[in-house]
Amino acid sequence: MKRNSSIDYLKFLFSIVIVLYHYGLWFDGGYIVVEGFFMITGFLMMGALYRKKDVPDTAPDSTAKFVFRKYKAIFLPLLFSAISGYLIYELLIFEHTAKLALKQLPYMLFEVFPLQMAGFDTFCATGVSWYLSAMLLGLAILYPFAKRNPEGFAYTVCPPLVLLVYGLLCVQYHQLDVNSHWILGVLNAGVLRAMAGIAAGCFLYALVLRAKTELTLKARACYTALELAALCYLFRSMMTADFYRTGHDFVMVAVLFGILYLALSEKSLIAHYCKHRYTKILATWSTYIYLNHYAWNIYFKNVLATNKSPLQLLPWYLLCVAASCTVAWSLSALCKFGCKKIAQKKWKGETA
Repeated sequence: MKRNSSIDYLKFLFSIVIVLYHYGLWFDGGYIVVEGFFMITGFLMMGALYRKKDVPDTAPDSTAKFVFRKYKAIFLPLLFSAISGYLIYELLIFEHTAKLALKQLPYMLFEVFPLQMAGFDTFCATGVSWYLSAMLLGLAILYPFAKRNPEGFAYTVCPPLVLLVYGLLCVQYHQLDVNSHWILGVLNAGVLRAMAGIAAGCFLYALVLRAKTELTLKARACYTALELAALCYLFRSMMTADFYRTGHDFVMVAVLFGILYLALSEKSLIAHYCKHRYTKILATWSTYIYLNHYAWNIYFKNVLATNKSPLQLLPWYLLCVAASCTVAWSLSALCKFGCKKIAQKKWKGETA
């Protein structure tokens, strides 16, 4: 199955919601869309396994190789975003001396190599390292089981795992905005969220494989209206005052799952007509937005303590986030270009 453009525009929408949620504007329940990121990760993981299965005499990657490939894809954006966040913290927020700033530098290692959910202290320059850490650990735990029998794993293991984990978290905390909490002293809530979301994505892939894509224009229009209505309902619910105390995160996750099913099964007009070569830009920017907003969020929240409202500072906040994203993306692109040139020269030298 080819990756469709819905993944790209949904990731971009989710990243914007997260930016506004951390800023404290409009989306009190913005943390719910993090489950969408986990589901997309599980969906792509299952897609990789099915592609391997369809190629004769090709075995799935080892768990270490698969997780490393996922980490490798985010390494440069994470590295330059962490450096950018570190400089914002040290120069604008804490205003530390050079000596104190250097003392904090080693703690960044556990963010660039995301180990926060394994119990290592981090400097958290990006503010979202828990998500990357939980995602990689969740993949490392689930991938060995999924690769043996992807279809069996999707239909027999994933549904009860999703229900049990999300049910446990909702009963224990009455909402899902938990990451570093420890359940029963041994289970990390962030890793459990990742495992549940990834498992939901695996089940989603199995359902999408069975979906009928040859539809009439009228049917696609109906599915499009349903997808947009569900998105509006989700966003409206996340904007509800005191979202934390509404206690219906489980329902919101189910709505999010339905939105992803409609989008990824290409039933709607949006997924059917969007061109991946254009929406890929949105997916790239969603990664950099997610990694580069939190330090600026802290900075502008400190500025808000004076006499300006969040709405007055919102354009400046978004402009600074965009600038950091551009710098991190430029440095990553230059680094990739340089590595590619070095590899080409090495290959030419070996074949000469």
